[in-house]
Amino acid sequence: MLLLAVSSHTALCRLSASHKAAEKYNQQFPSPVLSHTAKFVAFIAGSFAALLLFMTMVDDMLLERHLWGRNLVW
Repeated sequence: MLLLAVSSHTALCRLSASHKAAEKYNQQFPSPVLSHTAKFVAFIAGSFAALLLFMTMVDDMLLERHLWGRNLVW
């Protein structure tokens, strides 16, 4: 019984000593919400770029739109 109590105490001491290092290790990874948001923004930007590229390949005159006297895209 005494061996179990000593072993339990040793385990708790080792766990509490490594807690700060474990927290520092976990903080280096981004949060899942931020990761999903960044992937969604990258997907939307890539889709928009692919659409502009496709429109340019079809007819480059499609991209010549004017807004307040200036070209909107180019």
